[in-house]
Amino acid sequence: MTHIIDVLRGSRKKKIEKYGHHLLSTYGIGKERSTEEWKMLGRSLIHQGFVNETSDGFSVLKLNKYSWEIFRNERKVEIAVTESLSSKELNDYNPRKAESDLLLDKLRQLRKHLADQNRIAPYVIFADSSLRLMAQIKPQTIEAFKNISGVTAYKAQQYGDSFVSVIREFCQQQSLPTPLPTNTNMATLQLYQQGLSVPEIAERRNLKQTTIYGHIADLIEMNQPIDVDSFVSEHKKALIIKCIQTIGDGALNPLKNHLGDDYSYGEIKLVRAWYRRENK
Repeated sequence: MTHIIDVLRGSRKKKIEKYGHHLLSTYGIGKERSTEEWKMLGRSLIHQGFVNETSDGFSVLKLNKYSWEIFRNERKVEIAVTESLSSKELNDYNPRKAESDLLLDKLRQLRKHLADQNRIAPYVIFADSSLRLMAQIKPQTIEAFKNISGVTAYKAQQYGDSFVSVIREFCQQQSLPTPLPTNTNMATLQLYQQGLSVPEIAERRNLKQTTIYGHIADLIEMNQPIDVDSFVSEHKKALIIKCIQTIGDGALNPLKNHLGDDYSYGEIKLVRAWYRRENK
């Protein structure tokens, strides 16, 4: 991206003349924009999926089908432009905003990674507005994540674990407080402490078993009194941990695909929660 910006801004760097890029019709047409403005535009195009960024030793921008739709005026591009900061605003440094911006960048990287894996545009996963809310609110449980605007039940199921994992890791690195259990998590905990099984808790609360497993996983990570060994045998737990150490503790699907049908999503989710808690 840097070389493209240099061409647009009419840089006199030797590399530009070496490759003859100073002879291009676009050479110098963007002098009125700063380097940071062009970088912001480039990042926005990448994040929205209008161009692809590959890395084979070097970062390379490539056109895709959405790029050509834009060239043919078949697709409209909307990009939020931030106003230039005054010296006073620069001096009024806001650490909370800087913290949110740092997390937002990590969430955008995750979104692009997932989009590349699924061969879809990043905005199909989550819009920038949803990512900004995630960065500001920092939901550290699936229940809290579902309350973010733009997070549907389907998207929470597909991508929730990955995004919540990144947010939790960020909060731990920044020494941010661990959230207290929500009311719905506490209701599940109380029934668990009464000796009810997951199916019984789900029936009593009129919720899906997958939702109850999510509550219990959240409670384990919050260091609540949950014995994971009461849900998963020692043998299975050891193999799940070994798999996590090999693949990572991000999304559940890669772990499930590796472990096979003998292991339920619920078992994997609980052991992963225990592993995360023990390795904070």
